Amino acid sequence: MYQHFTQEERYEIYEKLTEKVPKSAIASSLGKHPSSIYREINRNTGLKGYRPKQANDKAAMRQASKPRKVYFTSTIRLQVEAWIRKDFSPEQIVGRAEREGIAMVSHERIYQHIWDDKRVGGTLYEHLRHIPKKYRKGYGSKQERGQIPNKVSIDARPAEVESRDDIGH
Repeated sequence: MYQHFTQEERYEIYEKLTEKVPKSAIASSLGKHPSSIYREINRNTGLKGYRPKQANDKAAMRQASKPRKVYFTSTIRLQVEAWIRKDFSPEQIVGRAEREGIAMVSHERIYQHIWDDKRVGGTLYEHLRHIPKKYRKGYGSKQERGQIPNKVSIDARPAEVESRDDIGH
């Protein structure tokens, strides 16, 4: 399992880099894969080389800039249902929440909520712009497309056709 580098590990990387220890040896002493060491050094090297405090700060900035998971809380659910009843699409709800700075789940999660609501007898799905088509199984029914109407089997052709004496037989 992947684990982030700690500040102590970064200081150890820095010390071994200044001692010109090979990166594969650094990796084995830290119990990491060599590619992890290369990635750490490439990501966090500044103009003055690899420095552990700067590396830790850069890593913390990357971690802080990641979007956090938003859960479908009752507050968000009530807001979503209010906007759906005003005939907003799930995509519009997410866009509006983003513009207004409100934490919001994805439009796919909103659709899941709408279909869950429909299964228990709710009416949220009626406010969607496009009502989905009814699903029908493709097997078990004869397809009429591509069939010749009033077709006659080749076994039912007249006997004089077998001789092929006339033109067109």
